[in-house]
Amino acid sequence: MEKTLNRTATGIWLIEYILINFLLAFQFYFQIQFILLFIHYLRPLIFNDCAYPKSIEMIGASQAIVMMILFSNFYRKTYFSKKQKINKK
Repeated sequence: MEKTLNRTATGIWLIEYILINFLLAFQFYFQIQFILLFIHYLRPLIFNDCAYPKSIEMIGASQAIVMMILFSNFYRKTYFSKKQKINKK
């Protein structure tokens, strides 16, 4: 009976480890998404080759910056502060 429980616990640990690493990598791609969105909005402002209103482009670029800051703050508080709290115990 103990061997079955041990295998199950090891299997659950492995699944959790894989899922956590996948989620961390997936969340990193969200940050890349905001960077690409910022570049997308910034390009017409620099090159002036588009008739799209500049105000809309500036709003979009500033929103991408705000989202990068908010997501970075969330990511740092969620994943790095827990490690520090565990180490303090």
